[in-house]
Amino acid sequence: MELIFKWLKSPKILVILAFFTLAAIVMLDKNEFILKFKDQYINNIDRDASEEYADGGLDSQDNKTQTQAPEISIEWWQKELCKPEVLQLQPSTTYLRLPMLGRDITPSPNDYNIFLGETACNHQPLYRAYCSVESYAHENPTAKVWFHTTSPLIDNGDGLITKLEEAYDNLKVVGSDLTKIFSGTPCEKVFMAGEWAHNTPWPANNVSNLLRNVVLWLWGGLNSDTDCICVRNLTHVRNMASYDEQDKVVNNAIMHFDAGHPFTYELMEYLKKNFKVATWVVNGPGAATAIAKKMCGTEDLNEVYLNHCSNVTLRPLREMQLFRWPYWNNYFKDNQGEHFAEEHQDAYIVHLYNKLSKKTAVPIGNKGIYDEIARAHCPVTYEAAKRRTNFF
Repeated sequence: MELIFKWLKSPKILVILAFFTLAAIVMLDKNEFILKFKDQYINNIDRDASEEYADGGLDSQDNKTQTQAPEISIEWWQKELCKPEVLQLQPSTTYLRLPMLGRDITPSPNDYNIFLGETACNHQPLYRAYCSVESYAHENPTAKVWFHTTSPLIDNGDGLITKLEEAYDNLKVVGSDLTKIFSGTPCEKVFMAGEWAHNTPWPANNVSNLLRNVVLWLWGGLNSDTDCICVRNLTHVRNMASYDEQDKVVNNAIMHFDAGHPFTYELMEYLKKNFKVATWVVNGPGAATAIAKKMCGTEDLNEVYLNHCSNVTLRPLREMQLFRWPYWNNYFKDNQGEHFAEEHQDAYIVHLYNKLSKKTAVPIGNKGIYDEIARAHCPVTYEAAKRRTNFF
Protein backbone atom coordinates (compact mmCIF):
# COMPACT_ATOMS: atom_id res chain seq x y z
CA MET A 1 0.00 0.00 0.00
CA GLU A 2 2.85 2.35 0.96
CA LEU A 3 4.50 1.58 -2.38
CA ILE A 4 1.28 2.52 -4.22
CA PHE A 5 1.09 5.92 -2.46
CA LYS A 6 4.71 6.60 -3.34
CA TRP A 7 4.03 5.62 -6.95
CA LEU A 8 1.01 7.94 -7.13
CA LYS A 9 3.04 10.82 -5.75
CA SER A 10 5.53 10.44 -8.58
CA PRO A 11 5.46 13.53 -10.88
CA LYS A 12 5.24 11.40 -14.01
CA ILE A 13 2.28 9.45 -12.71
CA LEU A 14 0.50 12.66 -11.70
CA VAL A 15 0.95 14.07 -15.21
CA ILE A 16 -0.41 10.88 -16.77
CA LEU A 17 -3.44 10.86 -14.42
CA ALA A 18 -4.12 14.52 -15.13
CA PHE A 19 -4.03 13.86 -18.87
CA PHE A 20 -6.55 10.96 -18.71
CA THR A 21 -8.84 12.96 -16.37
CA LEU A 22 -8.89 15.89 -18.79
CA ALA A 23 -9.49 13.57 -21.71
CA ALA A 24 -12.44 11.97 -19.89
CA ILE A 25 -13.98 15.39 -19.17
CA VAL A 26 -13.64 16.43 -22.82
CA MET A 27 -15.25 13.19 -24.01
CA LEU A 28 -18.22 13.59 -21.64
CA ASP A 29 -18.86 17.19 -22.79
CA LYS A 30 -18.61 16.11 -26.40
CA ASN A 31 -21.16 13.29 -25.94
CA GLU A 32 -23.49 15.64 -24.12
CA PHE A 33 -23.16 18.14 -26.98
CA ILE A 34 -23.84 15.41 -29.50
CA LEU A 35 -26.87 14.22 -27.56
CA LYS A 36 -28.16 17.76 -27.17
CA PHE A 37 -27.64 18.48 -30.89
CA LYS A 38 -29.31 15.21 -31.81
CA ASP A 39 -32.32 15.95 -29.60
CA GLN A 40 -32.63 19.45 -30.98
CA TYR A 41 -32.40 18.15 -34.57
CA ILE A 42 -35.06 15.53 -33.94
CA ASN A 43 -37.31 18.04 -32.23
CA ASN A 44 -36.89 20.52 -35.07
CA ILE A 45 -37.69 17.85 -37.65
CA ASP A 46 -40.80 16.83 -35.72
CA ARG A 47 -41.91 20.44 -35.39
CA ASP A 48 -41.28 21.26 -39.05
CA ALA A 49 -43.10 18.13 -40.14
CA SER A 50 -46.09 18.80 -37.90
CA GLU A 51 -46.32 22.38 -39.16
CA GLU A 52 -45.96 21.22 -42.76
CA TYR A 53 -48.66 18.55 -42.52
CA ALA A 54 -50.91 20.86 -40.55
CA ASP A 55 -50.93 22.97 -43.70
CA GLY A 56 -51.39 19.89 -45.83
CA GLY A 57 -47.72 19.46 -46.70
CA LEU A 58 -45.74 21.39 -49.27
CA ASP A 59 -47.02 19.28 -52.11
CA SER A 60 -50.54 19.43 -50.76
CA GLN A 61 -50.33 23.21 -50.42
CA ASP A 62 -49.15 23.47 -54.01
CA ASN A 63 -52.04 21.24 -55.05
CA LYS A 64 -54.46 23.46 -53.19
CA THR A 65 -53.22 26.42 -55.13
CA GLN A 66 -53.44 24.53 -58.38
CA THR A 67 -56.91 22.99 -57.85
CA GLN A 68 -58.61 25.94 -56.18
CA ALA A 69 -61.55 27.01 -58.36
CA PRO A 70 -61.02 30.37 -60.04
CA GLU A 71 -63.16 33.20 -58.83
CA ILE A 72 -66.54 33.64 -60.46
CA SER A 73 -66.48 36.33 -63.11
CA ILE A 74 -69.63 38.41 -62.69
CA GLU A 75 -71.00 39.97 -65.88
CA TRP A 76 -72.61 43.42 -65.92
CA TRP A 77 -76.00 42.00 -66.83
CA GLN A 78 -75.85 39.61 -63.87
CA LYS A 79 -75.48 42.62 -61.59
CA GLU A 80 -78.75 43.86 -63.06
CA LEU A 81 -80.61 40.56 -62.74
CA CYS A 82 -79.19 38.89 -59.63
CA LYS A 83 -79.60 39.55 -55.94
CA PRO A 84 -76.32 40.55 -54.22
CA GLU A 85 -76.24 37.36 -52.13
CA VAL A 86 -76.37 35.24 -55.28
CA LEU A 87 -73.35 37.04 -56.72
CA GLN A 88 -71.37 36.23 -53.56
CA LEU A 89 -71.79 32.45 -53.87
CA GLN A 90 -68.71 30.36 -54.59
CA PRO A 91 -68.49 26.96 -56.34
CA SER A 92 -68.83 23.94 -54.05
CA THR A 93 -70.42 20.52 -53.95
CA THR A 94 -73.72 22.33 -53.38
CA TYR A 95 -73.37 25.24 -55.81
CA LEU A 96 -72.38 24.13 -59.29
CA ARG A 97 -70.54 26.18 -61.86
CA LEU A 98 -72.24 25.48 -65.18
CA PRO A 99 -70.87 25.35 -68.73
CA MET A 100 -71.92 28.50 -70.54
CA LEU A 101 -74.28 28.34 -73.50
CA GLY A 102 -72.76 30.24 -76.40
CA ARG A 103 -69.23 30.04 -75.01
CA ASP A 104 -68.41 26.61 -73.59
CA ILE A 105 -71.14 24.65 -75.33
CA THR A 106 -73.06 25.34 -78.53
CA PRO A 107 -76.23 23.61 -79.76
CA SER A 108 -76.28 22.15 -83.25
CA PRO A 109 -78.87 23.54 -85.69
CA ASN A 110 -79.18 19.98 -87.02
CA ASP A 111 -80.73 18.78 -83.76
CA TYR A 112 -84.28 19.28 -82.61
CA ASN A 113 -83.39 21.66 -79.80
CA ILE A 114 -85.74 22.57 -76.96
CA PHE A 115 -84.84 25.68 -74.96
CA LEU A 116 -86.18 26.60 -71.53
CA GLY A 117 -84.74 29.72 -69.97
CA GLU A 118 -84.49 30.94 -66.38
CA THR A 119 -83.66 34.64 -66.75
CA ALA A 120 -84.45 35.87 -63.21
CA CYS A 121 -81.04 34.71 -61.90
CA ASN A 122 -82.68 32.23 -59.57
CA HIS A 123 -79.96 29.88 -58.28
CA GLN A 124 -82.66 27.66 -56.74
CA PRO A 125 -85.28 27.01 -59.43
CA LEU A 126 -88.59 25.66 -58.17
CA TYR A 127 -89.62 22.05 -58.59
CA ARG A 128 -92.25 23.26 -61.05
CA ALA A 129 -89.50 24.61 -63.30
CA TYR A 130 -87.55 21.35 -63.11
CA CYS A 131 -90.75 19.43 -63.80
CA SER A 132 -91.20 21.47 -66.98
CA VAL A 133 -87.63 20.80 -68.08
CA GLU A 134 -87.84 17.09 -67.31
CA SER A 135 -91.16 16.66 -69.11
CA TYR A 136 -89.59 17.80 -72.40
CA ALA A 137 -86.64 15.42 -71.97
CA HIS A 138 -88.99 12.59 -70.91
CA GLU A 139 -91.37 12.95 -73.86
CA ASN A 140 -88.79 13.79 -76.55
CA PRO A 141 -85.83 11.42 -76.15
CA THR A 142 -84.37 12.29 -79.57
CA ALA A 143 -84.41 16.04 -78.87
CA LYS A 144 -81.70 18.06 -77.14
CA VAL A 145 -83.19 19.83 -74.14
CA TRP A 146 -81.38 22.93 -72.84
CA PHE A 147 -82.25 24.46 -69.49
CA HIS A 148 -80.27 27.71 -69.49
CA THR A 149 -80.00 30.09 -66.56
CA THR A 150 -78.54 33.54 -65.96
CA SER A 151 -77.32 32.69 -62.43
CA PRO A 152 -73.52 32.30 -62.08
CA LEU A 153 -74.08 29.14 -59.98
CA ILE A 154 -76.97 26.75 -59.40
CA ASP A 155 -78.00 24.88 -56.27
CA ASN A 156 -77.61 21.09 -56.50
CA GLY A 157 -77.88 20.49 -52.76
CA ASP A 158 -80.52 17.78 -53.13
CA GLY A 159 -78.75 16.25 -56.14
CA LEU A 160 -81.71 16.81 -58.45
CA ILE A 161 -79.65 18.22 -61.31
CA THR A 162 -77.31 15.23 -61.13
CA LYS A 163 -80.23 12.81 -61.07
CA LEU A 164 -81.91 14.46 -64.04
CA GLU A 165 -78.76 14.48 -66.18
CA GLU A 166 -78.13 10.83 -65.26
CA ALA A 167 -81.71 9.88 -66.13
CA TYR A 168 -81.80 11.81 -69.43
CA ASP A 169 -78.74 11.94 -71.65
CA ASN A 170 -80.58 14.45 -73.86
CA LEU A 171 -80.82 17.05 -71.06
CA LYS A 172 -78.24 19.75 -70.29
CA VAL A 173 -78.39 22.34 -67.51
CA VAL A 174 -76.22 25.29 -68.57
CA GLY A 175 -75.44 28.90 -67.82
CA SER A 176 -75.77 31.62 -70.45
CA ASP A 177 -73.12 33.94 -71.85
CA LEU A 178 -75.61 36.62 -72.87
CA THR A 179 -72.95 39.00 -74.17
CA LYS A 180 -71.72 36.37 -76.62
CA ILE A 181 -75.20 35.13 -77.54
CA PHE A 182 -76.50 38.60 -78.42
CA SER A 183 -73.30 39.61 -80.23
CA GLY A 184 -73.85 40.31 -83.94
CA THR A 185 -77.64 39.97 -83.79
CA PRO A 186 -80.25 42.67 -84.42
CA CYS A 187 -81.00 42.69 -80.67
CA GLU A 188 -77.40 43.31 -79.62
CA LYS A 189 -77.72 47.08 -79.18
CA VAL A 190 -81.02 46.78 -77.30
CA PHE A 191 -79.46 44.30 -74.90
CA MET A 192 -76.10 46.03 -74.46
CA ALA A 193 -77.75 49.41 -73.79
CA GLY A 194 -79.14 47.88 -70.60
CA GLU A 195 -82.35 49.92 -70.61
CA TRP A 196 -84.30 46.67 -70.23
CA ALA A 197 -83.18 46.60 -66.56
CA HIS A 198 -84.32 50.08 -65.54
CA ASN A 199 -87.67 51.74 -64.91
CA THR A 200 -89.42 48.40 -65.15
CA PRO A 201 -90.79 45.80 -62.74
CA TRP A 202 -89.85 43.03 -65.21
CA PRO A 203 -86.15 43.06 -66.14
CA ALA A 204 -86.00 39.25 -66.32
CA ASN A 205 -89.09 39.13 -68.54
CA ASN A 206 -87.55 41.76 -70.82
CA VAL A 207 -84.39 39.70 -71.23
CA SER A 208 -86.45 36.57 -71.83
CA ASN A 209 -88.44 38.16 -74.64
CA LEU A 210 -85.23 39.25 -76.34
CA LEU A 211 -83.28 36.06 -75.72
CA ARG A 212 -85.80 33.49 -76.97
CA ASN A 213 -85.83 35.02 -80.46
CA VAL A 214 -82.04 35.18 -80.65
CA VAL A 215 -81.58 31.59 -79.47
CA LEU A 216 -84.07 30.22 -82.00
CA TRP A 217 -82.57 32.28 -84.81
CA LEU A 218 -79.02 31.10 -84.00
CA TRP A 219 -79.62 27.40 -83.36
CA GLY A 220 -83.22 26.62 -84.19
CA GLY A 221 -85.63 24.68 -82.02
CA LEU A 222 -88.60 24.98 -79.73
CA ASN A 223 -88.76 27.66 -77.04
CA SER A 224 -90.94 27.03 -74.02
CA ASP A 225 -91.53 28.91 -70.81
CA THR A 226 -90.81 26.93 -67.64
CA ASP A 227 -94.47 27.01 -66.60
CA CYS A 228 -95.34 24.55 -69.36
CA ILE A 229 -95.49 20.75 -69.15
CA CYS A 230 -94.92 18.61 -72.24
CA VAL A 231 -97.31 15.64 -72.32
CA ARG A 232 -96.60 14.20 -75.77
CA ASN A 233 -93.74 13.89 -78.24
CA LEU A 234 -93.61 16.94 -80.52
CA THR A 235 -90.37 16.59 -82.45
CA HIS A 236 -92.35 16.53 -85.72
CA VAL A 237 -93.79 20.00 -84.97
CA ARG A 238 -91.85 22.75 -86.72
CA ASN A 239 -92.04 26.44 -87.62
CA MET A 240 -95.10 27.20 -85.53
CA ALA A 241 -96.35 29.33 -82.66
CA SER A 242 -99.09 28.80 -80.11
CA TYR A 243 -102.28 30.67 -80.96
CA ASP A 244 -105.33 31.79 -78.99
CA GLU A 245 -108.18 31.62 -81.51
CA GLN A 246 -110.58 33.56 -79.28
CA ASP A 247 -108.31 36.54 -78.56
CA LYS A 248 -106.49 36.17 -81.92
CA VAL A 249 -103.11 36.41 -80.17
CA VAL A 250 -99.87 34.59 -81.01
CA ASN A 251 -98.10 33.54 -77.82
CA ASN A 252 -94.30 33.62 -77.95
CA ALA A 253 -94.15 31.45 -74.80
CA ILE A 254 -94.33 28.39 -77.08
CA MET A 255 -92.91 28.50 -80.59
CA HIS A 256 -90.62 26.53 -82.88
CA PHE A 257 -88.54 27.83 -85.76
CA ASP A 258 -85.61 26.46 -87.70
CA ALA A 259 -82.25 28.24 -87.40
CA GLY A 260 -82.13 31.41 -89.49
CA HIS A 261 -85.89 31.43 -90.03
CA PRO A 262 -87.25 34.77 -91.28
CA PHE A 263 -89.94 34.85 -88.56
CA THR A 264 -87.42 35.06 -85.71
CA TYR A 265 -85.30 37.53 -87.69
CA GLU A 266 -88.33 39.77 -88.14
CA LEU A 267 -89.09 39.45 -84.43
CA MET A 268 -85.60 40.68 -83.57
CA GLU A 269 -85.92 43.59 -86.01
CA TYR A 270 -89.31 44.48 -84.54
CA LEU A 271 -87.93 44.55 -80.98
CA LYS A 272 -84.94 46.55 -82.14
CA LYS A 273 -87.35 49.34 -83.12
CA ASN A 274 -90.30 48.85 -80.75
CA PHE A 275 -88.92 47.48 -77.48
CA LYS A 276 -90.80 48.79 -74.42
CA VAL A 277 -89.19 48.33 -71.00
CA ALA A 278 -92.33 48.58 -68.87
CA THR A 279 -95.14 47.07 -70.95
CA TRP A 280 -95.85 43.38 -70.38
CA VAL A 281 -97.50 42.41 -73.67
CA VAL A 282 -95.65 44.48 -76.28
CA ASN A 283 -92.33 42.60 -76.28
CA GLY A 284 -93.90 39.14 -76.11
CA PRO A 285 -97.28 38.16 -77.57
CA GLY A 286 -97.66 41.66 -79.01
CA ALA A 287 -94.49 41.33 -81.08
CA ALA A 288 -95.26 37.76 -82.20
CA THR A 289 -98.80 38.75 -83.24
CA ALA A 290 -97.56 41.78 -85.18
CA ILE A 291 -94.97 39.75 -87.10
CA ALA A 292 -97.46 36.96 -87.90
CA LYS A 293 -99.81 39.55 -89.40
CA LYS A 294 -96.99 41.14 -91.38
CA MET A 295 -95.51 37.93 -92.76
CA CYS A 296 -98.85 36.34 -93.56
CA GLY A 297 -100.34 39.52 -95.04
CA THR A 298 -103.50 39.67 -92.96
CA GLU A 299 -105.06 41.45 -90.00
CA ASP A 300 -107.25 38.47 -89.15
CA LEU A 301 -105.03 35.70 -87.89
CA ASN A 302 -107.93 33.25 -87.78
CA GLU A 303 -107.52 33.14 -91.57
CA VAL A 304 -103.94 31.99 -91.04
CA TYR A 305 -105.07 29.48 -88.43
CA LEU A 306 -107.66 27.99 -90.80
CA ASN A 307 -105.80 28.30 -94.12
CA HIS A 308 -102.15 28.31 -93.01
CA CYS A 309 -99.29 30.56 -94.11
CA SER A 310 -95.99 29.67 -95.73
CA ASN A 311 -93.94 31.28 -92.95
CA VAL A 312 -95.65 30.01 -89.81
CA THR A 313 -98.27 27.54 -88.62
CA LEU A 314 -100.52 28.70 -85.82
CA ARG A 315 -101.27 25.84 -83.43
CA PRO A 316 -104.48 26.09 -81.38
CA LEU A 317 -104.78 26.29 -77.61
CA ARG A 318 -106.02 22.72 -77.25
CA GLU A 319 -102.63 21.55 -78.60
CA MET A 320 -100.11 24.02 -77.21
CA GLN A 321 -101.60 25.53 -74.04
CA LEU A 322 -104.89 23.71 -73.35
CA PHE A 323 -106.90 26.16 -71.24
CA ARG A 324 -107.13 29.90 -71.80
CA TRP A 325 -105.50 32.03 -69.12
CA PRO A 326 -108.70 32.96 -67.19
CA TYR A 327 -109.15 29.26 -66.40
CA TRP A 328 -105.67 28.57 -65.06
CA ASN A 329 -107.08 27.29 -61.76
CA ASN A 330 -108.54 24.22 -63.52
CA TYR A 331 -105.09 22.64 -63.38
CA PHE A 332 -104.98 22.61 -59.60
CA LYS A 333 -108.45 21.47 -58.54
CA ASP A 334 -108.51 18.25 -56.51
CA ASN A 335 -109.42 14.97 -58.22
CA GLN A 336 -109.77 16.44 -61.72
CA GLY A 337 -106.80 14.78 -63.42
CA GLU A 338 -107.62 11.09 -63.48
CA HIS A 339 -108.93 11.08 -67.07
CA PHE A 340 -106.71 13.84 -68.42
CA ALA A 341 -105.01 11.74 -71.12
CA GLU A 342 -108.31 10.43 -72.51
CA GLU A 343 -110.04 13.81 -72.42
CA HIS A 344 -107.20 15.84 -74.01
CA GLN A 345 -105.67 13.61 -76.65
CA ASP A 346 -104.72 16.58 -78.87
CA ALA A 347 -102.59 18.22 -76.20
CA TYR A 348 -98.81 18.46 -76.58
CA ILE A 349 -98.19 21.13 -73.95
CA VAL A 350 -100.04 22.36 -70.87
CA HIS A 351 -99.49 26.01 -69.96
CA LEU A 352 -99.85 26.78 -66.22
CA TYR A 353 -99.67 30.60 -66.49
CA ASN A 354 -97.14 31.06 -63.71
CA LYS A 355 -97.75 34.80 -63.50
CA LEU A 356 -101.20 33.94 -62.13
CA SER A 357 -100.63 30.53 -60.52
CA LYS A 358 -97.22 30.86 -58.85
CA LYS A 359 -98.69 31.48 -55.37
CA THR A 360 -101.01 28.47 -55.55
CA ALA A 361 -99.55 25.63 -53.50
CA VAL A 362 -100.45 22.24 -55.00
CA PRO A 363 -100.70 19.37 -52.48
CA ILE A 364 -98.68 16.43 -53.78
CA GLY A 365 -101.12 13.60 -54.43
CA ASN A 366 -104.25 15.76 -54.78
CA LYS A 367 -104.94 14.03 -58.13
CA GLY A 368 -105.59 17.30 -59.89
CA ILE A 369 -104.54 17.79 -63.51
CA TYR A 370 -101.16 19.22 -62.58
CA ASP A 371 -100.49 16.52 -60.00
CA GLU A 372 -101.35 13.73 -62.44
CA ILE A 373 -99.34 15.05 -65.38
CA ALA A 374 -96.35 15.84 -63.14
CA ARG A 375 -96.34 12.32 -61.75
CA ALA A 376 -96.50 10.87 -65.27
CA HIS A 377 -94.24 13.23 -67.22
CA CYS A 378 -91.61 14.42 -64.71
CA PRO A 379 -91.24 11.36 -62.44
CA VAL A 380 -87.72 12.16 -61.14
CA THR A 381 -88.69 15.67 -60.09
CA TYR A 382 -92.01 14.49 -58.67
CA GLU A 383 -90.29 11.98 -56.39
CA ALA A 384 -87.67 14.55 -55.35
CA ALA A 385 -90.42 17.01 -54.43
CA LYS A 386 -92.34 14.35 -52.54
CA ARG A 387 -89.28 13.60 -50.39
CA ARG A 388 -88.79 17.24 -49.44
CA THR A 389 -92.25 18.75 -49.14
CA ASN A 390 -95.99 18.15 -49.19
CA PHE A 391 -96.58 20.76 -51.87
CA PHE A 392 -95.42 21.25 -55.42
